[in-house]
Amino acid sequence: MDKRSLFFIVLVSLSFFFVNLYFTKNDMERQQALKKEETQKKERLAKEQAADIAQRTAALSQLGLVELYSDDAASNFIGFGWKSNGAVLAISKNPTLPKKLFARELGTTQQFSPLSYVTSEQEENFAPAVYTTGASDAKIATLSVPIFGQYDVQVAAYTGDADLPLEVVLGTLDDGVYTTLDHDRIPVGLAFLKGKNRYLPVGFIENDKLVPLSESSTFLPLLVLENSTKGNGTTNGNGSGKFYLLENPTMQLVFSEVGGAIVEINLPFEEEVDKVEEGKEELPQVHPKRSPKSEPTDEIYLKSVVKPTDPDRRMIEIDPKNALFPQHPTLLPNGTEAPQKLGGYYPLLRRDLVEPSGKIKTKVSPETYALSIVSQYPELANLNYKVISHTSDEIVFEGEQDMRKIRKTFRLSHAADALPYLFELEIKMEGDTKGLWLTTGVPEVEWIAGSPAPVLKYRITKSGSAQVEDATLPTDTVTLNSLQPDWIANSNGFFGIIVDPQTEIANGLRAVRLSGATAPSRLVALAKEFPKWTAQDLPGYLMMLPLKPTSGTSKYRVIAGPFSTPILKLLDANLKEDLTGESPDYILCQSFHGWFTFISEPFAKFLFWIMQGSFWITGSWFLSIIAVTIVLRILLWPLNAWSARSTAAMQKVSPIVASIQEKYKKDPKMMQLKMMEVYREHKINPLSGCLPLLIQMPFLIGMFDLLKSTYALRGASFIPGWIDDLSAPDVLFSWDYSIPLIGSEFHLLPFLLGGVMWLQARISSPAPSDPSKMTDQQRQQRSMMTFMSIIFTVMFYSFPSGLNIYWLSSMLLGILQQLWTSGRLRLKKTATKV
Repeated sequence: MDKRSLFFIVLVSLSFFFVNLYFTKNDMERQQALKKEETQKKERLAKEQAADIAQRTAALSQLGLVELYSDDAASNFIGFGWKSNGAVLAISKNPTLPKKLFARELGTTQQFSPLSYVTSEQEENFAPAVYTTGASDAKIATLSVPIFGQYDVQVAAYTGDADLPLEVVLGTLDDGVYTTLDHDRIPVGLAFLKGKNRYLPVGFIENDKLVPLSESSTFLPLLVLENSTKGNGTTNGNGSGKFYLLENPTMQLVFSEVGGAIVEINLPFEEEVDKVEEGKEELPQVHPKRSPKSEPTDEIYLKSVVKPTDPDRRMIEIDPKNALFPQHPTLLPNGTEAPQKLGGYYPLLRRDLVEPSGKIKTKVSPETYALSIVSQYPELANLNYKVISHTSDEIVFEGEQDMRKIRKTFRLSHAADALPYLFELEIKMEGDTKGLWLTTGVPEVEWIAGSPAPVLKYRITKSGSAQVEDATLPTDTVTLNSLQPDWIANSNGFFGIIVDPQTEIANGLRAVRLSGATAPSRLVALAKEFPKWTAQDLPGYLMMLPLKPTSGTSKYRVIAGPFSTPILKLLDANLKEDLTGESPDYILCQSFHGWFTFISEPFAKFLFWIMQGSFWITGSWFLSIIAVTIVLRILLWPLNAWSARSTAAMQKVSPIVASIQEKYKKDPKMMQLKMMEVYREHKINPLSGCLPLLIQMPFLIGMFDLLKSTYALRGASFIPGWIDDLSAPDVLFSWDYSIPLIGSEFHLLPFLLGGVMWLQARISSPAPSDPSKMTDQQRQQRSMMTFMSIIFTVMFYSFPSGLNIYWLSSMLLGILQQLWTSGRLRLKKTATKV
């Protein structure tokens, strides 16, 4: 390479170096400028946010707080509180509050008011309590915690500063979810919302979570609700406007003019059926040529398949005011008042709780009515609608706001025989339609095998294939914006509400958890007799579909009733698409309840197939359970017989095993080797006795899930007055207080089961005629079986009576098989000797 070429290369390299250096410097300066601008922007936004928070944060003086001291000399500060209607809601970090306090307005030197203790609760970081000034009717004024919309929450919180012990921290409530705006301060204290003329306490803030006052069973009787400033609908004295009725043989619908929505869906109990024998769980006939939209005929294939259960009967006896149907005075199409009936219906929706005097104790919010249109503004759910038309099978509501007009038409099915438990909804929207949702309502609780069993489902279509998914039960509010469900189903396990859009809707699905105090269950009215039913243990769930964000008409098909196999199959058969023949798959609304359903579901379906066949022959679900037991015993007979022979062989060699254990007790390894030699010599498997039980476990779990999940068994009685419901525990008698592990009811079947299990153990492992000759292994085995008998009695105590009957009959058959096998072995032994 010559010098000129080298010089040229160096020159070009230096040129590139300096050009790169120049642009790198400019880029660094630009990056620094952008970073500085971003920092300034963040600082500006932080200042603006801080200013906005400061502007929206109330002063302590605006909250109406009082200081609390243990004496009238103000020498010992206890905490602070909120005074209303002769009562003070006190908050203190002191876990033990005195029985008497003195209060004065915050920041004043006015005279103290003496307070007397009423009740309290112990939270994690503070102790809330209620005191009274002496008034007999002392109440704490509060507001319902809204589940829709955005609200500012003022939190009177402790600071830890002796000079300034209190401060106000701002939080927000967004669709029922609380968030503290200042993340550097996680407050602990009392939360307030703005009412009409003042701030009112709504709950406690702890661990950055809002716990509503209404969720406290301690404070609930002392609360009185005040109306919010928002809401432009007019209501009558009970806050629900007038009520209107539509009814057919399978359902009673009660509508409120507030929200133009359904407040009650009452399902009549089982009546005589023309074409289906009463009580039989077989598929009703489907008219081969009649369209579901055709005119009704005189042929009624099905009326009702709902059976009364223990809570229905107890409610009539204990709290008849909450067993009236309809619950409130309701208008018929002719303008007269519908007669109220005591009992006779199952309430599918959660309703108001009424005191014995007739006064509403706990009111259901219009936002949770069925097929209510809601938004972030609560006044929409409380909008007062006008009734435009009311006939025997149709009612039309019309409501207007400044920017929208809503017309809702509810229509009972014209073919109730072919489409039971179905009605239609048509919504015509004009004006602003953005951000609107349609609710399912909150189903009443079904107490299944010792707990509620709510299920949320939806069907979606992916790549032309439909599939039904379970929605996880939310802990507050969950919104899935990317989904476009074909339909949604909100179920309590045995009954539910399916909302199936027949026209295009917007994408999205929302699920909301409601406290048992906000959406009360009727079981709470029985809590005095049955303490297991408390408001906080019975939350409700609300599902919503978004409305189409443009004006127009949308149509919905609604099924509200039992998730019974023949009913859902009938609906699927009669509602297939004309062109494609596609079924709506309502049958998939059914769920198997249990921890191991992925294992037990196939076994449960197999067992139910046997039970259905047996029921078709016997007409008794009790005999069907016995039949299932016999079939399983026959299927497992060889295995059980082998186990019995193995057990007998183990008993035969037990003296040899005992001598080995005694001889080699100081050498465990040699003892195990010698014992295994004995087992091999006599062809014995020491684990064979456990094998039949292990193989039966999937069937046991399947039977358990079957009895919890099969609607046909709900309310199926065996011995009236004792076993009234095969899907629930038997009740021999009950009392008014709760006993640990037993509760307030005595279940006899689990004790019979434990006794038979103990007897089976004694028969399968008999003791020698001389108890002193019993080996350590025999003693351990007998002790273990006695212990297992007690454990099974306790474990099965709250299980369904049908499951107890299955396990009890299975063990009795096992005892017979054991005796028969032992007799055969003795005969064989005798013949061998001869």
